[in-house]
Formats: sequence, C-alpha cells, structure tokens
Amino acid sequence: MVVAATAAAVATTGSAGAAVATTDVAAAAVPAGPSAAALEVAQPATTAVAPAEEPGIIPAPNSGHAPRDAGERGGWMQSALFFLLCAALVVIGLLMWRESRRKRAAAARSTADSARR
Repeated sequence: MVVAATAAAVATTGSAGAAVATTDVAAAAVPAGPSAAALEVAQPATTAVAPAEEPGIIPAPNSGHAPRDAGERGGWMQSALFFLLCAALVVIGLLMWRESRRKRAAAARSTADSARR
C-alpha cells in the first residue's frame, strides 16, 4: 500500500485584513483491493484564520492605553524603580570591586611581610 500526500500552504491577506491560509492537500492511495475509497482523506481546500474578537487574558500588542497614573505600567514610578534597581546593582558591583582590591592588597602585603622574615 502506497500513500502519497502533498501539501502547500500559502498565507494571503483577505479583504478584512485577516490572514488566510490556503492549504491544498492531495492524498492518493493505491492499495491492492477495493478499500481504496476507505483510505481517501477529505480535507478542506481553504482554512480561514479569523482574529479573535476578545483578547482574553493576554492583550494584543499596542491595544492598551498610555499610563494615566504614576503607579500604572509604564508610569514614572515604574521607570524610577527600574533605574533605582540598576543603580543599586552598580553600587553593589563597585563595592565588591573595591573590597576585592583591598583584600588583594592586604594579601600581597602579608605575603611580602612573611617573605622578609
């Protein structure tokens, strides 16, 4: 039994701007016996993908509104918090760098002192 199937999908834009996927599926079955009609698969020639009317839990990009309150997403409080956290990470990194330099200098001094003795 030999089953050959070819599929080609082409995305086009419909009149309403919705994406339409066109799929051509041809399935030919060549078995040895009368069950050839039973093996044929009926597929729709065109499948339209319509956009959902309700966005659900996750809103679509650029579907929201500008922040109206300081505490909303994208407001000045959120931006200030972001830059405050970035500044805190930089300060922590600088303090770690300064402390490691002090420790290395102290270790070098103790090694030099023990070498002199």
